[in-house]
Amino acid sequence: MDVMISVKAICISHAEDADGLICAAYLRHLMDVSTLLVTYDEFENALKSVRPSVKEVYICDLNIRVEFYEEIQRINRFASVTFVDHHPTAVEMVERLKESGVTVVYSPLDCASVLLFDHFNEKLSRKAARLAATLPYQTSLRMAQSHQSFSRGLIDSLYSMRP
Repeated sequence: MDVMISVKAICISHAEDADGLICAAYLRHLMDVSTLLVTYDEFENALKSVRPSVKEVYICDLNIRVEFYEEIQRINRFASVTFVDHHPTAVEMVERLKESGVTVVYSPLDCASVLLFDHFNEKLSRKAARLAATLPYQTSLRMAQSHQSFSRGLIDSLYSMRP
């Protein structure tokens, strides 16, 4: 990932399944956010590409491992960071993130898109709620990784949802 990110708000989200794509679409629907869809192999470089001109960073459907902590803290010095996830994460890592000022929206009991919907429930429509509750479990979009236009089309169509 050799592109430097210099927009005001970005969403770094998992590119390989519906959950991460829906999170990115929700955030595009809610605010002027640039989306960066990544695999786990691309995650660290995506974090490194965030520059001080960015004021808000949303990390969705990506497990935060200890080796990413320092990079997240670098970003947290100039931007608000929100972490939304459901993957098994060490309790100590979640607590460290919270203590450092990162907004943590975490539960292993729901998918990331449901957690994000709940976090912004006043601003999202009922159609968005149904999507969060059903699509991650009914649809596998692993092929979206090799079909970037499909991923972009899904995000564009979800972005057009209005409350």
